[in-house]
This record gives sequence, structure tokens and C-alpha cells, in this order.
Amino acid sequence: MNEQPTTLGRPEWLTEPCPEWCEGDHTGQEHPVDRRHFNDEMVVAVVAPDDLCDAVPGQPAPSYPDELVVSVFRRVGVWETWVVLSTGRRSLVVSVESARRLYDSLGVVLGTVAGEFSSPHDVAV
Repeated sequence: MNEQPTTLGRPEWLTEPCPEWCEGDHTGQEHPVDRRHFNDEMVVAVVAPDDLCDAVPGQPAPSYPDELVVSVFRRVGVWETWVVLSTGRRSLVVSVESARRLYDSLGVVLGTVAGEFSSPHDVAV
């Protein structure tokens, strides 16, 4: 595991090195519950359906543009790392192992629907 020291001043309570992906800013984490390593978030533009229960049969479900925030965190003193996918409406937090399985499954699913799109750029696998 590649560990690195934080690039900003280290708080006295932070006695372990930061993981390579940690963005290094641990300010505002004085309370033990708040202490975590986290990466710079990635923001992905997405289109999401409105509540599918309101969909009218035979018509596309209403949709809206949104942003999906992808990030990683690990609580200080713990070695379990979590992957977070979140929008303003929903969040999903899974282990790194689960995220890898999700990544593989998305590749399979996108491969099965790739023929429905007019351009290979419409679906990136």
C-alpha cells in the first residue's frame, strides 16, 4: 500500500500516514467521528429518470440532468475503504470490492445494450 504524508499541516491527532489517494486536508476533523481520509471528488454529468412510478405506459419516463459525485473515503484508524456514489437525491456507499464487482457488471450490462446506440461514443465500456 502506498502511503504518503499529508501535504497540508498534519493535525496532532493524525498519527498514521495518508493513503496515496487522500487529498490531505484534514482541517475541520477535530471530532473523532469526523476523522477520515478522502479523495478529490469526481463529478459526472448524468441524466436520471424522475420517479419511475409516475411513468406513463408507452411514453418515456420524465428525466432530469443531475450530477453524480464519485468519491472514496476511509475512517482514520481503520483500513476499510468505501466508494461513494451520490446525487442530491440518493447515495450509495459500497466497499472497494463491491465497487469492482459493480464496475464489472456495468461493463457486461453496457455491452448487452451497446447495439441500441447509434454511435460507439454513446456508451463507453
